Amino acid sequence: MRTLATNVRLAALTAVLLMPAHALAASFDCAKAQNLRERLVCSKPQLTKLDDELNAAYRFAKTSRGNQQHLKDSQRQWLEEVNRCADEACIAKMYHERIALLEGSDGADEEGEGGDDGEQAALPAQEGAGAGVPSDGTAPSAREQMDPEEKPVGNAGSAQTASGWRLVVSSSTAEGGFIDNGDGTISDKETGLMWEKKSNNRSVNGMGSKYTWSALTTEFLNSLNSGSGFAGYTDWRIPSIEELDTLRNYRTGWPHVYPAFNSACVPGCAVTTCSCTQPDYYWSTTTFQGWPQDAWGVPFGRVNTDHLNKEHDSNYARAVRSGALAPAGPGR
Repeated sequence: MRTLATNVRLAALTAVLLMPAHALAASFDCAKAQNLRERLVCSKPQLTKLDDELNAAYRFAKTSRGNQQHLKDSQRQWLEEVNRCADEACIAKMYHERIALLEGSDGADEEGEGGDDGEQAALPAQEGAGAGVPSDGTAPSAREQMDPEEKPVGNAGSAQTASGWRLVVSSSTAEGGFIDNGDGTISDKETGLMWEKKSNNRSVNGMGSKYTWSALTTEFLNSLNSGSGFAGYTDWRIPSIEELDTLRNYRTGWPHVYPAFNSACVPGCAVTTCSCTQPDYYWSTTTFQGWPQDAWGVPFGRVNTDHLNKEHDSNYARAVRSGALAPAGPGR
């Protein structure tokens, strides 16, 4: 029996192949293009083709999934994000990611077996698999996907299941159980972790600074841990992918982070007066399995995590301290 992803690919491919080359057209009226994405889709053949494939995948998904509202909401959210792209490469990457999600090729339950009519295929595999979709149809945050029935192990706010380690569900408010300590740090009462706040200035905490893998230690952490240490602590480190995931929240708009990490972020603000988060990738210390030259990165402006090259890539960083969460089980 064909899977949903296979049917989507065949439908999209058939629709494209049956068109003559000159018949490829955007899914909207190019005469009314209003932003960079729309103008590039209308003028770049590669993006025009991707737009056709995405349109076919979306239309097929509408006939194959039970939760239509969730599908519409996720598509609207994706459009908001892709319209913020500043170049063709970013737009193409976003199209490829969205098509893969609609097709269920990221490993989600493609035909809804054990889910809700396949609606989880629209969620990222790292966050959607094994977790229920909330009653309002929105994508759950990492904290809300944690199993409330699991018994915590140790004091790190984690629980061990048959599939490995995962966090225990947060039972606190929409703020996610985070406390601003007033000294440039945020404490998580659910996990016991303390996070560095990011500012919008040129300090070591500035949200605009990117680091290579080696510079995470030689520059970033050395600056935080020198002397008496940032906020009085000298044990700051780079978080694991599991720890970074606890900051993501898809119900708060863009960037996808809890309010404690995105408030009053105006130019020049300091960590004691604001809290900032870039929507792009942040480094984790978790090595990509089978590729020791890569480490996992966690974005706060899109759904997919990705592996980042330790030798060539530069990305954002946020430090953490206190008890570490238990690592994920095999297979990440």
